[in-house]
Amino acid sequence: MAGAVVRNAAAYAIAAAIIWYEVRGFDLHELLRAIASANLVWLVPATLVSFGVWFLGENLLFSRLFSYFHEQTGYKELLPATATAYFLQLVNTLASGGALVLFLHRRKGASWTGAAFTMLFVSFIDGFVLSTLTIISGLLFPGSPMRNFMPYAAGALIFLLAVAAWWLWRRPKNRYELWLRERPSLVSFRLANPRIYFTLALIRLGIFIPQAFTYYFGMKAFHLRVPLSLVCAVTPAIVAAGGTPLTPVGIGPLQAVAIEVFRGHASEARVLAAYLVMGAALMIYRLPLGVSAAGAYSRAVLDEPRPDAISAR
Repeated sequence: MAGAVVRNAAAYAIAAAIIWYEVRGFDLHELLRAIASANLVWLVPATLVSFGVWFLGENLLFSRLFSYFHEQTGYKELLPATATAYFLQLVNTLASGGALVLFLHRRKGASWTGAAFTMLFVSFIDGFVLSTLTIISGLLFPGSPMRNFMPYAAGALIFLLAVAAWWLWRRPKNRYELWLRERPSLVSFRLANPRIYFTLALIRLGIFIPQAFTYYFGMKAFHLRVPLSLVCAVTPAIVAAGGTPLTPVGIGPLQAVAIEVFRGHASEARVLAAYLVMGAALMIYRLPLGVSAAGAYSRAVLDEPRPDAISAR
């Protein structure tokens, strides 16, 4: 318990330090006025849609992921675990991933390391999607700040493609390659095929792309006139910042990146106000999930796994 409290406090301390660094030169009264000026008619629907797309979309993503590499996992079956994971995002992304790892281990018979690497496979897919979106953004929007990151995104994409190609088509030439390919914990990388890559990436795109519009209307609630094209262009950076593993989701890096990418296009105080309030709203929406899903999740992970769910994978 003491360790958990220390880790949680550290996560919020990091987020608070980032926000403090961003607001240190701001007029606090201007920031408070910007927050008070929010139009809830735009803000509430935008944040609710954003949260709904994330939650329902990721539940679909994880149900497909677990079905591909472990045992068949129904959409409804997974909802309590996903809800609990979303609640734990109030701590950080690593803690939320632990809820799904526990579900895989207890309900689907996956080993601890196998479940962990399956969750890591999602980050692998995210790398493909975000690097590709960054390159597309730089090509379609020449004035976008993302254009500066195209070489890095291209390098990351080439590396990820090389790793995927090794798993898909490389025949082991030595004992080290053979040892790596035969690791039971790497079942997701070993069993993945082009159709699985495409399906999971398509689901991820279905989650990421709508965020551009929710960010746009969320900023509109704070009377920010940022072109939709610019919001679409920088969405990959905002999405990546919102899910950094060491801070609570939506607090800290999200605000820092938003200020940086919209600097020169809108009032920095209003940009900070918009993304502080949107981040806080998304955190508030997670609270009822934890309360409502706690019982169902506990029963799901504490019950003994079905005998047919235990597999060598």
